[in-house]
Amino acid sequence: MLNFDVRHPNFGIFKSSDYQHGQQVADYEISDASNVILHYQSRGVIVVDVKPLDSGGYSGTVSAIEPPGSKLQGVREGYRVVFQQQHVFSMATKTL
Repeated sequence: MLNFDVRHPNFGIFKSSDYQHGQQVADYEISDASNVILHYQSRGVIVVDVKPLDSGGYSGTVSAIEPPGSKLQGVREGYRVVFQQQHVFSMATKTL
């Protein structure tokens, strides 16, 4: 498992979702996310296809690295990665 940066324990996960006027805002879980953003070596790593693991934590596929064109040792688009809740800095929810 890569040593993703850990979010400060006093900061929550920034969550975004599609919202329409009159719609209730729900508190979704990480496994409901269409993507999450992790940080590795202080760069954003966008992960899609997030799945909970039976052993705890999550796995997903690297979709992109921010800023565009960045290269990180050990991380490439298409790689399957394993991470924990404390590694998630932000997430966007699927339309359920």
